[in-house]
Amino acid sequence: MKQQVIFMSCRLNHFCKLSGALDEQLTTFLNKVVGILHSCSQRWEGWANNNEGDKYLITWNLPSTEQSTDNEKTESLMEQRTELADKSLITAVKIVSEMRRAKDIKQMISKKDMAKAFNF
Repeated sequence: MKQQVIFMSCRLNHFCKLSGALDEQLTTFLNKVVGILHSCSQRWEGWANNNEGDKYLITWNLPSTEQSTDNEKTESLMEQRTELADKSLITAVKIVSEMRRAKDIKQMISKKDMAKAFNF
């Protein structure tokens, strides 16, 4: 059986600069960022399930429509799939907005004169 999934890859821009500039605050900064990623993905039914350095992966498992022969059931499954696709887009917007609203993240970056580089 095929599994269809929506993948979202999130990347921290300028990660090397950040890690060098934040030094001992890097762990706190990353915990705040990961907290936002996890809370937004969970809120919109996704799974933040992989991290590789500056990249994070969020997934949504789509319900399968392969074995359904009932038109009403297939239509309902397609609506669920569309709803999950919408939720993945909402998640992207929420992550960006929550990152920009996070005062503690802004403070960490502004203390290091990096706000301009990160569009804060």
